[in-house]
Amino acid sequence: MQPKELLNHIKNLNLTGKKLPQLCQLKLTTIEYQQAAEVKKALKEFQPEQGWLCFQDTIAHFQNSKLPDEGVILYGEVKGKNNQALHIQPHNNGGWLLTTYQEQAGETHLVESTELLAENEEITGKLAYRVYWQNDGEQGYRPICAAFAGFKK
Repeated sequence: MQPKELLNHIKNLNLTGKKLPQLCQLKLTTIEYQQAAEVKKALKEFQPEQGWLCFQDTIAHFQNSKLPDEGVILYGEVKGKNNQALHIQPHNNGGWLLTTYQEQAGETHLVESTELLAENEEITGKLAYRVYWQNDGEQGYRPICAAFAGFKK
């Protein structure tokens, strides 16, 4: 079943008051970096608006595009402009993988918004995510990834 067919089926269930998923196309781009300086440069070029970064001894969040500089970035999730998000994670070879999520108009994925409570006392409110679903051919539709969409009060 294609995403549009599934969404039409869900709509026919007449789930009054429920927020329904939307159709979109998701473009994923992953680049591997070996040096911490390359990661910081790529992060700045991404022009993030807000997000969180995990360093060796702290987790720092930022808003208004003011990036923290606490040393080597270990992990992170940031929201950019134009429905973009960036996920930073270590790679098992000692480098980092930076994955860019670009949500576009299309009908290849179902997407829904979700919010999680922030565990860091410096962040009040919630963390918003966009969860992308795709048919895997064997188990049906399942979430394939989630992209950070910002902080919510």
